[in-house]
Amino acid sequence: MSYMYKLIFVTLIICFTYSSCKSQEKCSAPIYFDAVDLKLNFNKSNDSTIIKGDSVWQILIYNCYGKSKIVCKSKDKKVFSGTYLGDSSIKIDSLITYDIFSQKEVVTVSYFYRPKRNGKWKYWNIEGDLVRVELYDKGRLVSVKGH
Repeated sequence: MSYMYKLIFVTLIICFTYSSCKSQEKCSAPIYFDAVDLKLNFNKSNDSTIIKGDSVWQILIYNCYGKSKIVCKSKDKKVFSGTYLGDSSIKIDSLITYDIFSQKEVVTVSYFYRPKRNGKWKYWNIEGDLVRVELYDKGRLVSVKGH
């Protein structure tokens, strides 16, 4: 298949997926947290604790669009903390891979909510000293204090 046909094919798949995503029941998509590169499904308990090695991520989710507070700790010391503002628009990501066995291209499409960083995001060093504060306004970085 030529490049142009591949591009048209992927565009059609994305458009079809987007329209089917819009018709999906509200809150059915996972939430993507960019600070920890993690997708989570919203559940009624609103509290997720994820342990990876020495790191503990505590995410308090207020709604299914990602309005939340996140705290990351390492060995009982804070590494960073911040808040997300929920975003009800669905984001779409696609990936094209080539299966060498079937010699066919495989298109994978995923959809998710991507909340925006909002308010103060604080970062601490290993000794527990506050070293950086970032201020966000609805996903836009407004100011940085510290290193």
